[in-house]
Amino acid sequence: WITYPLIRTKTVMQAQQKAAATATPTRQSPAGVTECPAAESDSRARRGFVHVLVSILREEGAAGLYRGFGAQIVSAVLKSGIQLTCKEALFRYALGLVLLWSGRARARKTITSR
Repeated sequence: WITYPLIRTKTVMQAQQKAAATATPTRQSPAGVTECPAAESDSRARRGFVHVLVSILREEGAAGLYRGFGAQIVSAVLKSGIQLTCKEALFRYALGLVLLWSGRARARKTITSR
């Protein structure tokens, strides 16, 4: 609950940077310097963390800071469930191998001691 608005802000900033980098063709200036005109004209790609956070609050309200939160929770629950299920299955398999191996070791000791 506390850190999700920070994650959301970081994601918005990354999306803006990627959009500015991929949507804008670069051009070569007469001096041989590569220029990116949209990065100069679109100040959204160059805004700081606090500025993006405040703009999300202004444009979308407080609910905008938690946009996508439900999907993240569902994803985390599903991942945890799958991980726990796999861990339990692997534990049972490993335990079976250990018991099988220890049973064979006892049988070998019994045969050699006779």
